[in-house]
This record gives sequence, structure tokens and C-alpha cells, in this order.
Amino acid sequence: MNRWAILTVLLLIGMLNAFTAHVHAPAVLLNENKGTLTNIYLNVSKGRGIVNVSGPAQVGNSTLYSAETAAAYASSYLGINESDYNFTYYIKDSGVNVSGPSAGLAFTMLAVSALMQRQMFNNFTVTGTIDSTGSAGEVGGVYDKIGAAAKEGMEYALVPYTQESIERLVYYIAQQTYGVPLIEVGNLSEAMKYAYGTSPRPMVLNTTSDYNLGRISNASLACISCNQSYFSELTNYTFNVTRTEIAGMGSSYADAKAGMLAQLSNYTAIASKGYLYTGADLAFVEYQQAFTLANSGNLSRGSAASLLDGISAYCSSLSPPQMTTANYEYVIGGELRQEWGIINMRGAYALLNATQTSDDVISAIDYAAPSEAWCGASAEMYDIAAGMQGSTVNLSSGVKSDAYRAINNARQYGSSMYLTAAISAYNASEYATALYSATYASVFGSSTQPMNYSDAKAVEEIRTNIENSTYGIWPAQFADEAGFYLQQAAITSENGTNASISSAYEIALLSRGLAGANKEIRDGFVAGTGTQKLPSINPGGPVIPSVQPETISALEAENNLIMAMFAVLFAMLLVIIILLVIISRDIKASGRKRGGRR
Repeated sequence: MNRWAILTVLLLIGMLNAFTAHVHAPAVLLNENKGTLTNIYLNVSKGRGIVNVSGPAQVGNSTLYSAETAAAYASSYLGINESDYNFTYYIKDSGVNVSGPSAGLAFTMLAVSALMQRQMFNNFTVTGTIDSTGSAGEVGGVYDKIGAAAKEGMEYALVPYTQESIERLVYYIAQQTYGVPLIEVGNLSEAMKYAYGTSPRPMVLNTTSDYNLGRISNASLACISCNQSYFSELTNYTFNVTRTEIAGMGSSYADAKAGMLAQLSNYTAIASKGYLYTGADLAFVEYQQAFTLANSGNLSRGSAASLLDGISAYCSSLSPPQMTTANYEYVIGGELRQEWGIINMRGAYALLNATQTSDDVISAIDYAAPSEAWCGASAEMYDIAAGMQGSTVNLSSGVKSDAYRAINNARQYGSSMYLTAAISAYNASEYATALYSATYASVFGSSTQPMNYSDAKAVEEIRTNIENSTYGIWPAQFADEAGFYLQQAAITSENGTNASISSAYEIALLSRGLAGANKEIRDGFVAGTGTQKLPSINPGGPVIPSVQPETISALEAENNLIMAMFAVLFAMLLVIIILLVIISRDIKASGRKRGGRR
């Protein structure tokens, strides 16, 4: 008998008899960082297409809607008429309120199992939403749900496929912490395979990428008005702190640790070809993941709050050295990243304040990781800057005007961390830092390769921007990075893809923008003394003001002055027009009178 014949027989039997299917489905108790494993049953009988969910004290509308969607899709999936059956779901969790769509996939699997009268395995659990196409959707609270599954002896768990890096990290942390393999499924068909016998394989954290280093030429751009040896120190610092963070990951992450160390070796090889920032930038991304894994051992809110408070206090404690003609790019680079770190911490605190599950705590820690890295890099840049020679300088009012214009230009692209940092630096009279961050805000807000650009035209513009981006260490390093991804694009296009062109396009725009900013800053140097100090945030608690300021005192004052001047000029012009109209009428009237006397 073939598959479809067997299915037909099972369905015919099902039309004569009711059948009850069963599956384990995890839930999470919100605001308690605790999961629970429920048993869901489904009785399918001859009927009129009625779908009902009972058991809990109260069932939310979203849960009932998921059950209805599940019954409809399962019927369609099997090619039968839903209206010929009644579907009675029973959640064995009395005395509680059940809400949310996360049991949608479980509901659908139960409907298929009951309609086919074929019971699923009893050794797994499943979570995920379902839509009318049978696709599984993401859910929250996975870490706590897997904890409950482990406590009840589940051998594996089906979870919805995700493209979100933080959600994939949550999956991996939950799997390695509780020893329950997590199997990602994208739809009902994939899920049913594991319900009936396909052997599960634990997920792995993908830590490898191929950068075709054997086919990449060495960086060759000349850096005008800069010394790359200092930047090598900064690059090595990034590699070292990333390596240290990876070493701090727990023993349960041994496989990820080995892969990340191997990948870090790739990044150091990229830097050895002269692409210093490129290698350091890739290591920075790896640092964030390593930091989250290294700090996943205790996911209580109190522990996370202490971790965030320490990062916040560290960021606020840093102080830049005096700017000189030699060290200004390292001072600006340090101030910039310190600003980003401080602002980013507000987002981390906001996530922690709103936390309802351990997933949210992991997200808050992951969000804080860049702040730790940025502020560490800032401290390193300040140390480098303090050891450099050069004449002490302040900045002329021209740099303030340049920053003002750059911020106003960036505002058209909407709010962002870079714009917020630019505004904050401007109000603190750190106009060079404001100019830099406004450049980032404009580029990242507008730098997508234009739709009407062919790849050839985009490459032409990338090369032009690279050629005009060598004034200063930061522009030169970004120009090298754009060249690196341009070579990657040429290699990967052989396989029909050109994703690296978009990266090269954005980075080349940034390099040219920063080169222009450097020239404006250099032109604005004036001899002077004194230090610039950054504003700080309160490191003592999680209550942080809004990320995006609603007012900009210095900018608004100038805006108001300009608007007032325009208003006065407009009023004067209006008066002149009115006087001219009156005089013209008088002249015409006088002419008519003279004509009448003739």
C-alpha cells in the first residue's frame, strides 16, 4: 500500500470514530522567569466545524484564534472538509489564564494527528505560532520553556526557525544550559517529520565564514596626515579583549568557543593584510556574542542589573585627554564611542525594565555588550591619544557651524543612535565629535545602493569615493574596508550573488564623509588649552531618560534666532509691498482725475 492509500484508509476510519491526540506544549509564566509544561489534548469527532478550547480558567482570544487557524490548515493540509468535524482542544492546566498564540503549531500538529488517527511520539515538546499557510512563527520565553521541558524529561523540542541573531543565541543558550536539543522547523510539514520518527540533531551556533583570503590582495591605500602604527595598537586591543571574552565562556559552550577562536584567527589574518579596521570590526561583532554567552550563567534580573550598572559606571568614568594636532582623530574616535556606549545603555536598561521572561534578560545583556566594547575601545583610544605628540588646539566657531549643518542634514533620515550622539556632543560643545556622529547618521540613514543603480555604476561610485577618502586614519581605514568588500563582491559574483557591493557602497560613503569632516576639523584648529568633558548618565539605577532628546537647546536657540530674523524681514517686505500698492493706487487715481479735467 502506498502512502496515499494508507492515508485514505485512516481518514475513512476517522469519519466513523472520534479520536483523541495528545502533545506536550510549554508555556511561560510572565514576570516570573519560569516555564511550565502543559499537556494539550484534541478530540476530533463528526460535527459541523466547531472549534473549542477548554481547560484553563480563561482562554484568550488569540489562543482561540490559533486553534481555529490550526483546525482549518490541518484540514486543508490533509485535503478534507473542516466543516465535517468538531475540534475540541483541552489544555490540562486548570485554574490559570491562558493567552497568546504560541501553541498554534502544537494545535495544528494535534489536528493532523487526530484526523489521521495516528498518535505522535510522547517524548518531545513544541512551541510556535501558526498562520494560514502552515508557516511556524517565532514566540517568546523559549529559555524558560526549555527549562520546563528539561524538568519534565523531554528528549527534544521543536521551535520555529528564526533569522534573528539574538533569538538564535537564546535557542543555543537554552539548549546548552538544559541539555535539550532544539530543532528549528519552518512549517507544519517539517514539524510532523519529527513527531513521527525523524531523529533530531541539536542545533549548532554557526561561527564560520569564508572571506576568500587567498584571493584578496593586500591593502595599499596611502593614509594622508596619519600614523597607522597607533591604529595597529587599537586593532590588537580589540583582538585581545575578544579572545579574553571567548575564554570566559562556560564549558557548555565548548563547541562554539572552538569555532569562535578559529574565526578570530581569520580576522587577524585579514588585519595582517592591512585591513586593520575590517578585522577589528568583525572581531567586535564576535565580542558581542561572546560577551552574551559568557554572562548567561545567571539570568536573574538582579544579576543583569548589576552587570549593566557596572558597564554604565565604567562608560561614565572615562575622560579624554586634551586634543592636539596629532591625536585629534583618536580623541574624537574615543569620544564618539563613549557617547554611543552611554546612549546604548539606555536601550539596555529599557529592555531590562520591560523584561517578562529570561529571553528578555538575555536580550538586555546582549544589548549592553556593544557598550562594554565601545567604552573599552574609547579608553584605549584615550590612552593612545595621551601618548601622542602635537600642539594643543581648540576648535573655531566654523567647526560648530559645520556640525550644526551636518546635524540638520542628518535629521531628515529620522532618529538614530548616531543622531542622538551628535546632538548630545553638540550640546556639550564637542563639535568635532558631533560632526563625526552626524556623518554616521547621514550615511547609515541614506546609504542604501540606489534602486536605479546597476552594479557597475555602484562599483564606479564606490571607487570614486575610495579615491577621495584618504585624509586621516579613520577615512583611510574605512576606504580600505570598502576595497576589501569590493573584492569580496567580485569573487562572490561568480556564484551569482553581489551582496558585498551594498556593504562596500555604504562604507565608501562613510569614508568620504569622514575625510571631509577631517578637513573641516583641521581647518578649524586654533591654538589653546583646556579639556573637553563628556556628559554622563546615572549609573546607579535602571531609570534612564528617553534615548532621543525632544529638545536641542543650543541648536534650537540658533534656529529660533534665524526664524525670528526671517520673520522680521518678511514683515518688512510685507509693509513695503503694501506701501507700494497704496502709492500705485494713489497715482492711478490722481491720473484719472487729471484726465477728467482735460
